[in-house]
Amino acid sequence: MRRGSGKKVCFLLLVILATVFICSCQRTKKEQKPDDEAGATSVTAEIQETTDELERLLWNKIRLDGKKYRYSTDYETYLLMGTDESGTESTDREKYIGNMADFLMLVIVNRTDKTYAFLPLNRDTMTEIALIDQEGKGEATAVMQLCTAHWYGGSRKESCENTVKAVSGLLGGIVINGYYEIHMQDIGKLNETVEGVTVTIESDFSKVDPSLKQGETITLNGEQAYHFLQNRTEVDDGGNVSRMKRQKQYMEAFFKKVKQKMEQDPQIILTIYDEMADVAFTDLSGGMLSDLVVALQDGKNLGFQELTGENRIGSHLDDGLEHMEFYSDADSVKETLQALYHITE
Repeated sequence: MRRGSGKKVCFLLLVILATVFICSCQRTKKEQKPDDEAGATSVTAEIQETTDELERLLWNKIRLDGKKYRYSTDYETYLLMGTDESGTESTDREKYIGNMADFLMLVIVNRTDKTYAFLPLNRDTMTEIALIDQEGKGEATAVMQLCTAHWYGGSRKESCENTVKAVSGLLGGIVINGYYEIHMQDIGKLNETVEGVTVTIESDFSKVDPSLKQGETITLNGEQAYHFLQNRTEVDDGGNVSRMKRQKQYMEAFFKKVKQKMEQDPQIILTIYDEMADVAFTDLSGGMLSDLVVALQDGKNLGFQELTGENRIGSHLDDGLEHMEFYSDADSVKETLQALYHITE
């Protein structure tokens, strides 16, 4: 039996015992004095509170298309972000504008089952964005591209938290346990922490970086890694979906390289964390990140999931220009969450 299943069995036993106790109290209610009746009511309330607390410990709850679902709290979810250079993050709060998030990916870990999976998210996904001001306040929202959530707030922290909120909302309220964000311009530095990532070049980069020769398998240096992951308009069809395929390819190779290095150096994650500390922004400590990667090292990779939907040209940004907009299919969201979290009604 899975450890997670054991927890649920224990929960059911506690509920049964509580129910038996309540029924016993009700059977003897006629024989009780008024003070005793008040005491029984108090005990019943306490039992209900205990039951509710156990429910919260075992299940997270989400809502999709007006229906409630739940999934085991055994699952942990972490958001990885790569942001561009479009904002003014180096200024003070009054002039702050966050960079847009070009790369967004969830890492989903189940330590009980010893599994993990990935969910890349299209930056152009249309979803509800909180339009918080430079003070981090405001209740107004608008349906915009997911990448714009990082615009809002008055600090990098608030931009990250606003993006976490938007991603969670897109997926019905999924609990996100932590985030890790770097600027895409610092991808080269991340790449060098593992002495380069090896990929096969499947696209034509001749207009961007002739050293990335189509058809060749190479170990990327820092500059090549940046071009491979960041450039979009002059590669393939110029779309974000094509770039996401390269980002997926790179991340698979990166995690593979990290796992290999952990066999020789179990502390490699702490080393990477320290080397990236001056450019990365996260709410995860080095120990927490190391613990997460150990879970990946020991777990079974369930691979990548993907939200399907429709790309359209639209003007929701209201800047006088047309931009790509991706509308995820509601059934795809539900099916993806069922595959990743085994959600149930």
